[in-house]
Amino acid sequence: MPIVTPKRYIVNFVSIDILRLMTLIKKLSKNIRKRWDKSLYELAKKAGIPYSTLGNIIFEHKKDVKLSTIIKIAKAMRVKVDELIK
Repeated sequence: MPIVTPKRYIVNFVSIDILRLMTLIKKLSKNIRKRWDKSLYELAKKAGIPYSTLGNIIFEHKKDVKLSTIIKIAKAMRVKVDELIK
């Protein structure tokens, strides 16, 4: 039976979390595009976030997104956070 070192276990755990995060960002991007029919500039302004941040989320260039940013976007779109990430 092979011995699994703690270091290897941590690496596997982190890579799983990164995959989940990337899936979440894809869902977020898809749902924003599906539900918002105005310009992205207008959404960014209404949410109080930089346009470049929103653009990076929409075009999936970002590898992580702060929860506070997701909450701001949801409030600006007048939807619940879980509606954006399901």
